[in-house]
Amino acid sequence: MRTAGAELVWAETYADGGDVEATARQYVLRFGSAEAAGLAGARLLAGGECVAPGGGWTVEQQVGSAVALGVRQPQAFAEEAVVHVSGSMVAVLTVRRVGRGVSPAAGLSDPFRVSAAEFLALGEPVSKTG
Repeated sequence: MRTAGAELVWAETYADGGDVEATARQYVLRFGSAEAAGLAGARLLAGGECVAPGGGWTVEQQVGSAVALGVRQPQAFAEEAVVHVSGSMVAVLTVRRVGRGVSPAAGLSDPFRVSAAEFLALGEPVSKTG
């Protein structure tokens, strides 16, 4: 997220006291144009700088606006992300899980898919009824 090139970044981190090995983060990034936001969103869905040579991360699964990344050295991490682009704004929700001794499952989990669908629905206009 730090290398996305946004003009303005808002971020919030959430942790569950019952599961210290999982952390969720939300980001809202503002770019100078809709084109720049679209390019950043596409780059984030492709793994961004994480999958650059030497980054160590791999794209495990990508479905629509959601992507799962993984790294297994020296400690195992799995990260799920959903990206929503609207005009010059990009909203991102990530969940990172850490594995100690056992690698966390890589890929998009069912609970994350539900959260991703709800997250994406936040950007949809509300239909007005009579």
